[in-house]
Amino acid sequence: MIYKVDSLKHFPVVYHLTSNKKQDMSKIEIGDLVTLRGMKKQKEKPIGMVKRIWATKDLEIFWLNEDMANRFALVKILDAKKLEVVSKAHQ
Repeated sequence: MIYKVDSLKHFPVVYHLTSNKKQDMSKIEIGDLVTLRGMKKQKEKPIGMVKRIWATKDLEIFWLNEDMANRFALVKILDAKKLEVVSKAHQ
């Protein structure tokens, strides 16, 4: 992260500038098996299949283990930032 500090008399102002580094995220596509980010190595985790990609880049998920998804209070439409790919679909 890059920070830029400007001081105007007594009030310093801090600006957060984003870097040009791209995050190493695999693109999630229809048919991929996904789980919550950070739970890939857990034994008990909700697993879902990507059903549809909305125009807002949100994903509609069909949860394969519905009871586990209810335990984590998951809904059917989630932001892609909250998910990680368990297995890619071959298309």
